[in-house]
Amino acid sequence: MEHVAWWKGGKLLFVTERGPKSTLISLDVAGRSHVLKQSDGFLGVPVPSPDGRHLAFNKEDDESNVWLIENF
Repeated sequence: MEHVAWWKGGKLLFVTERGPKSTLISLDVAGRSHVLKQSDGFLGVPVPSPDGRHLAFNKEDDESNVWLIENF
């Protein structure tokens, strides 16, 4: 487990974990899990909204570009 957030309603736990792919998982009080998102980039710090209808999290990618401009 990388990051953990508890929804204020007390029924869901949001967890991110690292592996070959980063995964965002929701866990309910009965122990059932649901994969919400998988990504090649790092997923972290889930933050549920107060009403429990939305979930914010950050995603980091190691992507880069190189541009070559000639005769500028």
